[in-house]
Amino acid sequence: MFLVGLFMTCFGIPATIWAARILYILDSHSNARLTGGLTEENIIAVAVIGLLMAVVGIILMIFGKMKRKNQAISDSISNSGKLQYCTHCQTNVNPTDGKCPICNQKMRG
Repeated sequence: MFLVGLFMTCFGIPATIWAARILYILDSHSNARLTGGLTEENIIAVAVIGLLMAVVGIILMIFGKMKRKNQAISDSISNSGKLQYCTHCQTNVNPTDGKCPICNQKMRG
């Protein structure tokens, strides 16, 4: 998920910058014209799509990073063997930890 977000961000940001630059040139220079069948609507669409790609890409990167971190925590707990149970927040806790990672209650050992 992180790599998909990175890919979307890497293509979305330059597309948005390109479209904004073209629109700025068209707005600031009265003699500037579009060629090759491009219209202002097409360039605005590229800007909007690029911006959406960048935003969604950043969100995917954040969630991908969080998922990877949570997976590492889950793996360390599941690989530890016997689990303890926190009576305060009802969470499985690694017995090597001195306290619950959720509520910080000291574990009885």
